[in-house]
Amino acid sequence: MLGGFLKSDVALHLKLSGVNLGFDENLLEGGAGVGGPAIEYWIAENASLVAGAGLGLAGLHARNERLESSRGLGVVVGGRIWPKWFVQHALGVYVDLAFIMTGGSDALVPQVGAFWKYY
Repeated sequence: MLGGFLKSDVALHLKLSGVNLGFDENLLEGGAGVGGPAIEYWIAENASLVAGAGLGLAGLHARNERLESSRGLGVVVGGRIWPKWFVQHALGVYVDLAFIMTGGSDALVPQVGAFWKYY
């Protein structure tokens, strides 16, 4: 995420969330993702909620075939918690759910990971 504060507990970001899928040589591969503006709201000193919407992309195909991707609405929601923080730095974990609604190849992309935050 890249952005800035609107208020002391609210920030506006550019958020990108996605997944790349690859299986063995006989199955399918592809990917899905969403990118757009998101709002982050601090619910506590070390926890926040994130929600945003933007362009969603999804595509799935058999290996050695041309990828047909679909575009549509993408929505992402999630939360962050950072048990350890320093002056303007935080280390923590996040959980995101991205919903990509393209009409052709809809996708739900769950993500869990670690982050470093500078603010």
